[in-house]
Amino acid sequence: MPSSTVENYLKAIWSLQNQGELGELVLIGQVAEKISVTPGTATTMMNQLLKKGLVDYIPRRGVRLSE
Repeated sequence: MPSSTVENYLKAIWSLQNQGELGELVLIGQVAEKISVTPGTATTMMNQLLKKGLVDYIPRRGVRLSE
């Protein structure tokens, strides 16, 4: 079961994705701002979420939820 921190990141990505075009990548800075963390902290979490298969993360480009 995901932790509340993981859930908060996933909710933030989902919310930001729904504001943009379908399939569009969300900038890490946007995710960091939404959950009040530094971009570096968000980047570290993106790598962890990528390893778990929860997101598609492209460094220096953005992130989106995986199917």
